[in-house]
Amino acid sequence: MISTLPDPILHHILSFLEMRYVLQTCILSKRWNSLWTTLSFLTFERHTYGKTLPLKTEDEFMDYVHKVLLTRDVFTCIHTLRLSYFHVGDDAWLDIVVRRNIQELDLFIEFGYMEFELPYSLVNCKTLVVLKLEILLEQPDDEEEPTVFVELPESVNLPSLKKLVIRTFCFHGEEFMPKVLLNCPVLECLSIRNCGLHESDRLVVCGTQLKELEINGVFACEDNHYCEKICKIVVSAPLLKSFKCSGYIGNEYLLEDLSSLDKAEADMEVRRSYFDDWEENVVIPFGRKKRLGMNMVKFLDGISNAKSLTLSAWVIEVLPRVVEVHPTSFSARHLKVKTWLSKYSIQGIKYLLENSCNLETLIVEITKPKVKTAEIWESQEAAEVVSDYRFCKLRFVEIRNFQGYVNELELFKSMLKNAVALEKLTVLTSRKHSPDS
Repeated sequence: MISTLPDPILHHILSFLEMRYVLQTCILSKRWNSLWTTLSFLTFERHTYGKTLPLKTEDEFMDYVHKVLLTRDVFTCIHTLRLSYFHVGDDAWLDIVVRRNIQELDLFIEFGYMEFELPYSLVNCKTLVVLKLEILLEQPDDEEEPTVFVELPESVNLPSLKKLVIRTFCFHGEEFMPKVLLNCPVLECLSIRNCGLHESDRLVVCGTQLKELEINGVFACEDNHYCEKICKIVVSAPLLKSFKCSGYIGNEYLLEDLSSLDKAEADMEVRRSYFDDWEENVVIPFGRKKRLGMNMVKFLDGISNAKSLTLSAWVIEVLPRVVEVHPTSFSARHLKVKTWLSKYSIQGIKYLLENSCNLETLIVEITKPKVKTAEIWESQEAAEVVSDYRFCKLRFVEIRNFQGYVNELELFKSMLKNAVALEKLTVLTSRKHSPDS
């Protein structure tokens, strides 16, 4: 029977349940009566609680959380707390978990006002190792997505924090992120997802101990909505091993010191933020495409020493406008490109291959076109783009979603002709087939 299992195993099973269901195990037997009080992994979901016992007020749920935390065994530390709630101003529960030496805290907070200051005890917790923080402004369903402007208290001190994940709120002022990083001396992993810059258009990430960095959507915002300002993103992290960057291709990037970089991914799009709808068959004027190309060349300069590169279709699409005047040499041994094999993206792939003299593995993932179909190459044009450059170290090639279009066939023939050290060529076909096949 399950009741005969040791406490650590039962604790592990209970750690997957929301706290309301954990408490219901008290009625099973005497063995289970106090088992929950020594549980170190706690999950409180406001919406789950409301489904079983409808909330009269938001305070009622936080009173319940507070009571559970107070009733726990006082000698058992809290390793992990996951909490989804509506902020009503009382952070007494947070003082309790700090006193219990919390190590990992995952918070999803809904807030009723546009400005929010992070609690002092949260950003001055000495034992916290992992912090995940998502803050949303409560709103009617029919309104455009707004954001909360988040400020820091005067003092920030997180001496044990190694991983920080922040989502869907605006940093108030340019000094928000530098202040966080300055007071997290051992931070190794930072993830910024769909966050805005309030009263600033500049994001500065400088971390002497950072090893993993993800920037997934950064936008400027005014009032409580994003605006169309160009953001300037500065990164300096001499120990960084992994860098993932997604977002608006028009933002400006200054990558100052990524000398230890092993893996880099650039997944850029033409939409400015995650609030925007996707566009199909986009037509970008020549002048704008050239400006975007310069942004991406500067970005690629900063990650050129990475051993593994993954580049999105839009990065490849805008490169040919500027690469002739600004060539970059890449150190990558592994290269993955997503492309719709348009007129310019084929030229972009050619440029990357010719400037990656150490390349051993190439993966080409063919995706649905997001450019005007007139820009897709005709057969006579596709044949002209094939390079005579010999890829002396390229040993493995994989082409995904192959449908048999002329430009795909020309790429296939180019690999067979120019990859003189080729050992394996893999072609994975799509379920759809081209009218040319």
